[in-house]
Amino acid sequence: MSAVVAARVLLVAAGLVFVGVGGAVMLTEVPPERYLGIAVWVGAAIVVHDAVIAPVVVAVGLGAGAVRDRLGRRAVAVGQGALLVGAVLTAIALPAIIAQERGNANPTVLVGSYALVIVIVWAVVAAVLLAVTSPAIGRMLRRARRAGRSRRPARPVRPVPSRRPAPSGRPARSRQAGRPEGTERTK
Repeated sequence: MSAVVAARVLLVAAGLVFVGVGGAVMLTEVPPERYLGIAVWVGAAIVVHDAVIAPVVVAVGLGAGAVRDRLGRRAVAVGQGALLVGAVLTAIALPAIIAQERGNANPTVLVGSYALVIVIVWAVVAAVLLAVTSPAIGRMLRRARRAGRSRRPARPVRPVPSRRPAPSGRPARSRQAGRPEGTERTK
């Protein structure tokens, strides 16, 4: 068994243990009248995941594929992870922010500034993205500067005289003059 397969088996087993513990705690500690609210919360979490988080992750993955060669696989993976963490933490904190704005009869239930926490989370995500992409952007700018210095300056374009034979009876025109001699316009 490879290390990757062993890690997957371990993670699945740990997940099943946590689901079992959560189910046991819910059945022993949570009153049955709260089951409907929990089911609604779980259903909403599934909808948010499938309708919001998963499409965003797919879009970021497709966008990351376009820049993977320029930024490097590790930088793209760290960037995708940072965006995913920010999205999940926002989805978790959003109900608390909404409940805090509505007000609560018990002021000790929602005691944090969840909106500020989300702003800080996204600031950290932006800092991580900047830290991960700035070396690659610096490399790209240095390459562009070097390529710009190595290019020869463009030669000036000179007008080329016309090589077409003149129609019978009329003098030949050149591209420089624009008009045959003796045919200047008068106002």
